[in-house]
Amino acid sequence: IAKTKIVLLAKNESDIKINSPEDIAKYTVGTIRDDVGEQLVKALGVPDSAIKPSSNADSLVKKLNTGRVNLWAYEENVARWFIKKNGLQSGDFSAVYILKEAELFYAFSKKTSDELINKLQKGIDEVKKTKGQIGDTLYNDILSDYL
Repeated sequence: IAKTKIVLLAKNESDIKINSPEDIAKYTVGTIRDDVGEQLVKALGVPDSAIKPSSNADSLVKKLNTGRVNLWAYEENVARWFIKKNGLQSGDFSAVYILKEAELFYAFSKKTSDELINKLQKGIDEVKKTKGQIGDTLYNDILSDYL
């Protein structure tokens, strides 16, 4: 469906540079409690004292914007959606470190017919080939509506 990146986001004006996992420990990292972002940061050896867990993304957007945390560990596309949802400019924030990259896929019940799966795949392929009005493809136009 799409590529996904779990990243550390920072406010541009903070001028934070992360070159190695050791650099992360110099900052406070906002996470969603038990989320993949928190798990990845902990796996890198970032001490618990540098991790500031929260129960929801809206509060982390506000904390990042006001400097109560320096970094936010989250899926980049979803984080940017929350940034916009909270009335902020996505362009004011940058991914300063990639924690993990992956691809997103659909999963189907074993009972789903091959015909239905093939129709969906054909539709996705068509959207990725169709010329867009904003981006180079309709697929990118759709993504830009949400990011």
